[in-house]
Amino acid sequence: MQNNLPFKLAPNLDNFVKKLLNTHTQAELRNFSITREKASEIAGDIIGHSIKNNILADLKKRLYSISIDEAIIQKTEYLAINVRYLENDDSLQTVTKLLALVQLGKSCTGEALYDIIANILFTGDGSEERKQNLMGISSDGASKMISSGDKSVTSRLKKEIPHLIGIHDLCHALNLVLGSCLDSFPIDYRKIVETVSKTFSHSPQRNDILRECILELKNNETDIDILAIKQYVPTRWTSMKDSLDRILKLWLPLKFTLRRKLLMIQIRVSSLLKI
Repeated sequence: MQNNLPFKLAPNLDNFVKKLLNTHTQAELRNFSITREKASEIAGDIIGHSIKNNILADLKKRLYSISIDEAIIQKTEYLAINVRYLENDDSLQTVTKLLALVQLGKSCTGEALYDIIANILFTGDGSEERKQNLMGISSDGASKMISSGDKSVTSRLKKEIPHLIGIHDLCHALNLVLGSCLDSFPIDYRKIVETVSKTFSHSPQRNDILRECILELKNNETDIDILAIKQYVPTRWTSMKDSLDRILKLWLPLKFTLRRKLLMIQIRVSSLLKI
């Protein structure tokens, strides 16, 4: 609870404690200590390294494709590299695994991205096999990823691997299509979602009013869930839909109750200003 962990982890914690007690003495447990930095090193340098080597060993024997995408995590830019392949001869479904999450420097050109991929996939034991087993690459439509020239990461890989197939990631492509479709709608509709989201996302007081209204309705046996307005984030693909769905779910039952509450507050504030 102190670390805000989900309750579903309770059975795992129970088994973990029992395993510790069965495999270690009380003295060993008393003397044990670990820092956050040490845990991070173990996760990255030992566990992560082992998982990565196992995946690379699979790619030496299996045909595979990769998908690459850039992501910003806490204001730092990373390149995520996922691989997809059949784990064994009897597999009917491919598996997708995260191979690497690499922090990017100041240079994010097609050449820099190619060097990162080549350094991970085409070095060390089995590098030549992994190069020949690479069948396809999927990315967004950025010029450094998939341009028709010779400077993108895809074109550079094709020079090394002639049979490679490069595609514009369908999720990115569909998101662009839907984004363009939204532009054809009257801007007032989008402004409603943006304004409602902004009204509640940075105001605990307004959220408290909303919660009071919902509780008041529930006391009258109204079938309504205790939900909050979702924040609209333009860079999140499904944010417009999720935000609009939540507004519509709360709008009809709350319309009159919330309007009355806000009107009362407005009257109260006006009275105080006059004083």
